[in-house]
Amino acid sequence: MEILGERPAWSMTGSEKLSRLDAAVAEIHRLKTYCLHLVGDLDASGYAKDIGAGDTARFLSTRYRIDSVEARRDVRLAKSLARYEAVAAALPDTAVPFPGPARTPDVSADTDQAADTDQAADTDQVDDADSNKQADRGRPLHPAQAAAIVSALEKVPDTVPVDNIDAAERQLVNLARTFTPGQLRDAAQRMRNILDPDGPEPDEKRAYHRESLTLKPADNGVKFGGYLANENAELFRTLIHSGAKPHKTIDGAPDPRARDKRQADALTTLLNTAAAITHTTMTTTANPSTTTTTTANRTTATTGNRSTATTGKPQCGEQLPRRPPRSQRAKRRSQLRRPPRPAHPLRHLDRHKHPHRCAP
Repeated sequence: MEILGERPAWSMTGSEKLSRLDAAVAEIHRLKTYCLHLVGDLDASGYAKDIGAGDTARFLSTRYRIDSVEARRDVRLAKSLARYEAVAAALPDTAVPFPGPARTPDVSADTDQAADTDQAADTDQVDDADSNKQADRGRPLHPAQAAAIVSALEKVPDTVPVDNIDAAERQLVNLARTFTPGQLRDAAQRMRNILDPDGPEPDEKRAYHRESLTLKPADNGVKFGGYLANENAELFRTLIHSGAKPHKTIDGAPDPRARDKRQADALTTLLNTAAAITHTTMTTTANPSTTTTTTANRTTATTGNRSTATTGKPQCGEQLPRRPPRSQRAKRRSQLRRPPRPAHPLRHLDRHKHPHRCAP
């Protein structure tokens, strides 16, 4: 059956559209597998370096205008297929486009009933054999499922025996008959935790080395992404979730912000708080002597108040305050006395010349 040059979709029935869609998807998977084989051979031969392209991933990204991340993923999968025989065998056969309908021998109307019965019996046996063969083979693996299995098995520690890895590979290939790539990754994660004799703790320690933060310039802003491990991820998630809670407006209406906007506002609040704390710390560090003296005075005053607040007496082992000198005590007493009465404004005049002004 040929895919190109077929009837348009609007002229087909529902069953015909479904059968043609199955054929098209199968052909896409077969061609993708064939591309992986070609990419693996190109990388093994070093053709990209010979023509000055650097590596195979850069060559694919430049020539076919695909993202570098996708190109590296394809190269990594193509190189890993040689180590996983079960996955490579389950991929579509690149030599066969896709299996066509089973051919049944023609039965002439002129033959007798006995011949018809024998021919029908032979046809049923052929159909049963084909169906059993297809059932034993199962649905072939498509490249996305193969990428999920290989990426999960690549993370298995080297201390796990090879036989156990092969058994896990076969189990994942069997699960691929009904599982999506995401479900295969989850199943492989559980298998990896079982296969790892040291438990998940070494993986948690290695997760700290995978922490990253990427920044990309964008229109009037910046795009960022990255990865945080273990308790760092929990702390970040807790702070963002607590700051991204919806709040009603002044009129009592629900929060009009979307979830992404509320999370962005929560992150902005955290950054502003951290910037304020950093600015305060830098200002305090600029005058260390003043800060130390002020802190010491405050500590002494606080300690004295706490020691005398409960009993009114110094605590046991506490140094008694030193009595100030006599001159300071006299000066302090003079300051606490009543201020002197102001002098009369006419007291400096002569009483003999102005007796009437100096009268009491």
